[in-house]
Amino acid sequence: MATARSLLRWLRLARTLGPTIANHVAQIQPIMRADDVTKRWLHASVALRRKQKVPKKPTYEDDDDEDGDDDAEMEEEVGDADEADGSVTRCVNVKRPRLDAILKIGCNVSRNAADEIVCSGRVFVNGRRALKRSFEFIHFSVAAGDTVDIVLGPSSSNENFADVTRLLVTHVYDVPNSNRVSVRFRRWKRLTVDDIPLS
Repeated sequence: MATARSLLRWLRLARTLGPTIANHVAQIQPIMRADDVTKRWLHASVALRRKQKVPKKPTYEDDDDEDGDDDAEMEEEVGDADEADGSVTRCVNVKRPRLDAILKIGCNVSRNAADEIVCSGRVFVNGRRALKRSFEFIHFSVAAGDTVDIVLGPSSSNENFADVTRLLVTHVYDVPNSNRVSVRFRRWKRLTVDDIPLS
């Protein structure tokens, strides 16, 4: 606003002084402020960003331990029998039914958090402690009938019992026309059990 006012003052002054000065003043363009320049630049960059199409990155299938099952498909079912005991039935399509992938989906945590839970010794598979560093659980795959318990801590009602999140794997089968495996399991968010050692 200040530049427009000063320009008007100059024009009024030029009219009074004469036509030669008025021609010189009329040719002077108002100076753009830094705010206007950055707004125009940002507007142009946003417009360019919308018009560009970014090519999708190619996906590679690899068999290392850090493969992502982030695109796992999940169905959640609640039946009459499930409501009675507080469990939820889930069906998940994953690349491989590994323990950390099932923990990730069953407990709604990241893959790194699932690895930390296993390494801390809080996971029991069929009553045996699952340690990620031990040889038998490096590429451990869950099977139908397996019970996976994640220890939450001692029970609030009785310190001899433990509160766990329990995953009971009911079915593991191949999905036709795909390289995925469908895993169906029941999950109890908090269950009090007595057969898990707390130490």
